[in-house]
Amino acid sequence: MKCMIPVQNISGYWTGTITYGRGYKRLHGSVLYFEMNIIQDKETISGTATDTGGFGSNPDPAHITGTIIGDQINFIKQYPSSLSFRKGEIRFDKSAKGPEIHYSGKHNETQNTLEGEWTIKMKYRFLGIFPFIYNFSGTWTDLRKKHLIPSPPKNTNAPVFTEAMLLLQDK
Repeated sequence: MKCMIPVQNISGYWTGTITYGRGYKRLHGSVLYFEMNIIQDKETISGTATDTGGFGSNPDPAHITGTIIGDQINFIKQYPSSLSFRKGEIRFDKSAKGPEIHYSGKHNETQNTLEGEWTIKMKYRFLGIFPFIYNFSGTWTDLRKKHLIPSPPKNTNAPVFTEAMLLLQDK
């Protein structure tokens, strides 16, 4: 018999930070602030993430897709534009998508938090010719600010979520 792990509801609005890891050298420990709007359908999640400040903030909202199984969350975040750092400058390229950023972590239902690690593979050309791939990583944490409450089902077993059902949490 298959053991059923209860699905945890993480639909809602989250606010959090990512912290740049050691691979970022002098930027190690720098923080980026962001907000996420997550929509969940059983174990599948999707939504948007918007940077709100800090180092490396992208003005374009990113798309997220992933899964939550039990308390384990995995998702990919990708911006519609590319951001790069060269000689202390941040550059944006609206003609190219940003690389996929892979997030993995845990949902703590009691504390209403998400936290874990993120990784990104950046492709460079050394001397403009030789391809080079470098892996960057760091940590992330989120706190739920609002959540969606399912309305009573109408002739169906599936919950229905609407914007009007957003509730502020007293935390």
